[in-house]
Amino acid sequence: MHNDLHKEMRCGLLSNEKGEILLIYDGELASYIQWVEYNPSNEIFSLIHLDGTAQNLGIELDDAMKNNILQGQDVVLGHMKDGKFKQTYKTTLVIQDY
Repeated sequence: MHNDLHKEMRCGLLSNEKGEILLIYDGELASYIQWVEYNPSNEIFSLIHLDGTAQNLGIELDDAMKNNILQGQDVVLGHMKDGKFKQTYKTTLVIQDY
């Protein structure tokens, strides 16, 4: 089990009403992220690692962010270093509605 991402590095989530979502982080992730999950009932946003383990962001989402996430289909992950993007890649967003 991974610690919440915000406990391991600085991270933030940006979104808009179109459902475009950008996760910015400044450290090294433990592994490749297969997909991202959002559970609207418990309001948890999680990264799913290559081995299948989940890692919560551990940050509180405001109402606008929650609504924006529900419009999304994918998430761009942006690794920042020295104020510049070192790497970005897009992964699928899964909304848990069960």
